[in-house]
Amino acid sequence: MAVAGMLQRIQERAALASVQDAERVTRAVLESLGARLLEIDAEVVARRLPPAWAAWLRRPHEGDFSLVELYRRVAERQGVEVREVIEHVAVVCQVVAESVDEVACKHLRMRLPEDFAALFTSRQRRSNVAHVPGGRGALPHRHSVMRSDNPHADRKLSSTGKS
Repeated sequence: MAVAGMLQRIQERAALASVQDAERVTRAVLESLGARLLEIDAEVVARRLPPAWAAWLRRPHEGDFSLVELYRRVAERQGVEVREVIEHVAVVCQVVAESVDEVACKHLRMRLPEDFAALFTSRQRRSNVAHVPGGRGALPHRHSVMRSDNPHADRKLSSTGKS
């Protein structure tokens, strides 16, 4: 899939104002995730991503930190609160999973802890979402935005007057 299509999916699913915002979110997620992955694991995925995205993912390994720490790092890179990035991380990882082949996704799911691994299941293959620390379980509730292809469609604003 082309970068423009991937960014459009991220923009729509995360209800971001622009493609540029989607790109900033994607960069923050991939750079933070890259610091968590061993270089060999990052390379398996990076080879299947667009060049800029691959570069963001190829980071020196900074240790095996938790999903909560990943959220903190993404929030720091974006300059926002942690609660704002949980959905961003899920959406970016989901779009990456949809954009690379199953071999790369399986590789990550086998090598990462369960909470990270759950992020790399495409929407088509997803039967649940990653556990959010402090949450009540892994299954999305009936009205969860993670159940929709365009979760914020009814809340988007447009300066053109069109919905």
